Amino acid sequence: MDTFSFLNEIVASHAGGLDIRAYTTKITEELSKLESQCLQDYLAVSSDVEDLSKEIDNQLAILTKIESVVDSFQGHIA
Repeated sequence: MDTFSFLNEIVASHAGGLDIRAYTTKITEELSKLESQCLQDYLAVSSDVEDLSKEIDNQLAILTKIESVVDSFQGHIA
């Protein structure tokens, strides 16, 4: 398998010539936009993730207390 087959596609699509600097600039700009969008997505959900984490911690604390009560109850039965 040709690892760099994508380069053949790039060169073929630019039959008149390929300006590597312009292509690199375009890719860099696209990556920068994608990075910005990812950051915006992360910031949009980060507070929800934090809230979910706190809720999970609260539920775990409740389940731990219930487990303690059940273990105590089983100890009295045995």
